Amino acid sequence: MSARKSIYFSLLIILLFFLSCQKDVASKSYFPETGRNAIYQSSIDLRRNLKVLSISMQPGQEDLSGLAYFRLGLGAKIMGAYITNGEGGESDIRGEYPPYLAKIRREEAADVLAYLGGQVHFLNMPHIASARDSTRVRELWPADQLQAGLVELFSQFRPDVVLLARDWTRVRNNHQWERLHADLITAAKESPFVEHLFVDSDNKKGLLIPVDERHKFWKKTYRKVGKEAAAKYRSLAIQRNTWLRGYEPSYHLTYTTSSQQIEEIDERLSTSPSKRLSRTDHEIRKLTDVTTQGNPGDALKSLVAVLDSVSYYLTRTYDLKVREQETLLRWKKELEKLRCALLGVEVEYSISDKMLTDRQLTFFTVNKLKGVNDEGETHIYFPSADKGWIVNEDLARKVPLELEQEYRLVTPEDIDYTFPPGRHEVTSSTLGEPFQFFILHQGPTKEESFIYSSTVEFTFSPKVAIEILSPIVRMTPGEIVVFRLTNISRDGVADVMKADGPLAYSNESRFRLSNKDNSHLDTLRISWTGRPDVGTYLIPLKIGYTQVGNFAARKFNAQVDESKKVGIIASLPNSPLTNALRRLNINFSSIRLDKSFSRQIAFLDVLLVDRRALSLKPQIKDLKNDMVNFVKKGGHLIVFAQDAVTWNESPLWSGMDLTPTVQYDENIELKLSSTHTLLKQPNPIASQDWNGWLYSRGYNIVSGNALENMELPVREKHSGKPLIVSLTGGKGKQTYVDLALGHQWMNIHPGAYRLLANLISN
Repeated sequence: MSARKSIYFSLLIILLFFLSCQKDVASKSYFPETGRNAIYQSSIDLRRNLKVLSISMQPGQEDLSGLAYFRLGLGAKIMGAYITNGEGGESDIRGEYPPYLAKIRREEAADVLAYLGGQVHFLNMPHIASARDSTRVRELWPADQLQAGLVELFSQFRPDVVLLARDWTRVRNNHQWERLHADLITAAKESPFVEHLFVDSDNKKGLLIPVDERHKFWKKTYRKVGKEAAAKYRSLAIQRNTWLRGYEPSYHLTYTTSSQQIEEIDERLSTSPSKRLSRTDHEIRKLTDVTTQGNPGDALKSLVAVLDSVSYYLTRTYDLKVREQETLLRWKKELEKLRCALLGVEVEYSISDKMLTDRQLTFFTVNKLKGVNDEGETHIYFPSADKGWIVNEDLARKVPLELEQEYRLVTPEDIDYTFPPGRHEVTSSTLGEPFQFFILHQGPTKEESFIYSSTVEFTFSPKVAIEILSPIVRMTPGEIVVFRLTNISRDGVADVMKADGPLAYSNESRFRLSNKDNSHLDTLRISWTGRPDVGTYLIPLKIGYTQVGNFAARKFNAQVDESKKVGIIASLPNSPLTNALRRLNINFSSIRLDKSFSRQIAFLDVLLVDRRALSLKPQIKDLKNDMVNFVKKGGHLIVFAQDAVTWNESPLWSGMDLTPTVQYDENIELKLSSTHTLLKQPNPIASQDWNGWLYSRGYNIVSGNALENMELPVREKHSGKPLIVSLTGGKGKQTYVDLALGHQWMNIHPGAYRLLANLISN
């Protein structure tokens, strides 16, 4: 090897993390590695030299069409950052405990941004579903903690442009969003990278992203691409459609380092290189003028010349300003990516397992490598060996590349588990643990040499993942605990799972998990022993004689009129309302929404319409007359909190309007009608029944002229706005309950159960 080649290749290794033709986890349709579209995309990425960071309070609120425009149209690197994981929200698919909903939201966000060729970053602040004032926000989001997280995010991604998404619930006086905005401005001012902060704040006179333009090659609008990406938010599909109905993101500039006025959102966004880098910038533009036209010609020679210029500057980092270093590193990485596209470099690889435990073996194989000259040397480099990983039972990080050979990777000791949800705290800013590898090829010439990289994300778990899918239950006859065991190790395991403690025991569930990833899903039927006082108890769960976890059990009194014939229009599988009815030992019927609806409800005393049922099952609105007749004939129709937009379009009774609010937090004070039967019988509702709620007290401000004739047993204290309204109609009664009861029922809150029992009994 010549001295000149040796020096060149050493420099490539030193700058490896920044300089490789990175294979992002992206949509193969929009981001191919080779071909005309790959060359075009790599060219505009290099030419624009722009990074755009989207920040939203939770997954699902980002402007996906706008991000599609920046990524595909302008060649910007994009990232979606999320202050919370959205664990206090709701799923459109099934009832989920908060830790599992957080896992789903994180996975969906990662899939969505990957589809757009972007990355994700999670700050993992607690989800604030409601907050009556900024003091409450600061209790959960301390300014120093949130600002430090934002500064670290800016330092890692180094964005030129930051987009703050609005809170798509479209409510005013949103203290969470206002605090985030203020902290974001503070963090941006401390960052040497952020040049512009645009905020989408529902201002129709703001700047619009031209999402209806069509991409040069894909012949689709960026709005269409954004909608395709949004389809991956399956747990938010209906909620997002409701949020976005008739609304368009509209931005205004709240912070900038520019002295010039910006009249278009994509105007003057590229970082201008310094005077000493202007010549290199000019050469890059000449290069990309050729490659964007799809006629690369001798582009590789020009590219190598530019690379040499960039590499020269990077050997003099002591003489560079921070902005200059950042510009050069971006250029270097994008030049390597463009070189891979011009050479036609494609890599196909496989990994045997992505969920692993301590000191566990997984197999990595490069199956195909295209675009490589037969002459030269090719190596594979595993930088994670510095983090405790072992490659082929050796400490070597760089080894010769052999196709179809299994590289044996062993995980480090003392890894941080991220699975199962709820048993391990979520602290990672990425979806999984990143593991990066590089393929280094040194050809006969610089034009034929390249560095290719890709990143795999692993999930870490104990050897046997124990998921308690019913983490909290009621001490009542017939209670069940659902669990799942998954074998992460390669060692077989067979035993019995059971509840076994002084207050409870269960049947034994025998399992045999012979191979890795074998799982066992089963139900334990709980029998209670002794006479414990009212309270909450931890019940041991054991595999054999070894305790491996607990579930919580609450004991409380809740009486209900068991003679009532109850039917439910459930909104989701595993609905919290359905589970609460079961735990109250109420026999109920699930009502089908078909031609037999009127016959099904004819013999009921109480018909329950579940939370968000009008949104999740829109055919309910066509059955309004049947429900009106049900009430006239003596039935009690109870409707739990609905989405405001859906209710206002097709209310189940007229004269009552809903306005969404995030100010009804879990601790707001209430004004109760102490003489109302709903709060007296069969269960007296005491002040402690309103303590210890989670996330929110209610969802909507209830108003309208219909309230003049209604009973208002529960109201918000300061505004007097009702949270429960009830009206007699004919021989029956109709009641609307806007209380946020779902999370309380999941948490087996005694007061929420007693209130449900009273609603059904009266």
